[in-house]
Amino acid sequence: MLDASISVIQPAGYTIEIHLHDKGYDEIDATIDALEHRGYRPSQPGEQWARTPTGEPICPRHKVVMRLRSKQQQEWWSHRVIHAQTGEELYCRGYKSPSSPGWEIEGTDAAHP
Repeated sequence: MLDASISVIQPAGYTIEIHLHDKGYDEIDATIDALEHRGYRPSQPGEQWARTPTGEPICPRHKVVMRLRSKQQQEWWSHRVIHAQTGEELYCRGYKSPSSPGWEIEGTDAAHP
């Protein structure tokens, strides 16, 4: 059994620290999956990613440079992904969440921003 701490940002932007005590790997993975499903994201995802020499993050799944976007006084990093079968344009934020539908698209379908 393990003790673990998970630091996440919930969808409204608050940082939350979750402490799990005496849990197995499956329980920890289930907790992370549940958080992702609810739109929570790692508290410091940019520090886990590779970056270009000028500082832009590179999507860990699609291996393309992400661009800073803004709307309604909010900013985030993402890149465009084109679904190969449907031609639908989606966006990936570099992690799995409801606000990042492009994450599910395979890397070969990724398009530059």
